[in-house]
Amino acid sequence: SAKPASKPLTTTDRKRITSILILAVFTIIFWMACSQMGSSVLFFSKNFVHRHLLGFEIPPTVLLSFFALSVVILGPVMAIFWRFLSQTEVQLSAPRKMAIGSILLALSFVVIAIAARGLVGDEAKGLVNPTYLLAFYFLQACAVIIMAPIGFAFVTKWAPAAWTARLTGVWFSATGLGSFLGGYAKNAIDNVLSPLYLYEVFFLVIFCAAIGLLTINRLIIKMVGP
Repeated sequence: SAKPASKPLTTTDRKRITSILILAVFTIIFWMACSQMGSSVLFFSKNFVHRHLLGFEIPPTVLLSFFALSVVILGPVMAIFWRFLSQTEVQLSAPRKMAIGSILLALSFVVIAIAARGLVGDEAKGLVNPTYLLAFYFLQACAVIIMAPIGFAFVTKWAPAAWTARLTGVWFSATGLGSFLGGYAKNAIDNVLSPLYLYEVFFLVIFCAAIGLLTINRLIIKMVGP
């Protein structure tokens, strides 16, 4: 038997799809910057961070595992916080939550930029204090904990029923594309500026993205409707 014709999209449906696509662009930017944690920052940790403790050398991947540990610890805490917030009059929209996550990510690049400039260096070896790297990973974990669940919740809530699977795929693709573009973005910045400014550029990009999210907040709320 022939498949029933799908219902045409209403104006509200089109606006909701557009709002999801707009936020997906900001997701690409977020994960593009976040991917530096496993690439340029890991290289930085290997070559420019003091990693010796009690005569033993700590591998860069062990320091990186602090990110995963932070996610595990912060996950339940953040879940309790959002549940508490939902019971109050303070209601944060998806763009505002994404902006908070982006600001935390931007702050993490401030920390690593300070470390990259050698402001906390070991003068004898020119190595930076690992505390700054741990602070970077912690802020990144906070940002990811906030950012990661938002998109899928937004898609599930506002996507037209017939488009939920497709738009979920779009969101997954945006996340993957952001991670893929991270390396290209780093190389492009290095070709134009000194590597010293790499993390400062990522800070500016993410901070501007956060401002953009706050700017379009009312527009997105209006587009998705009640």
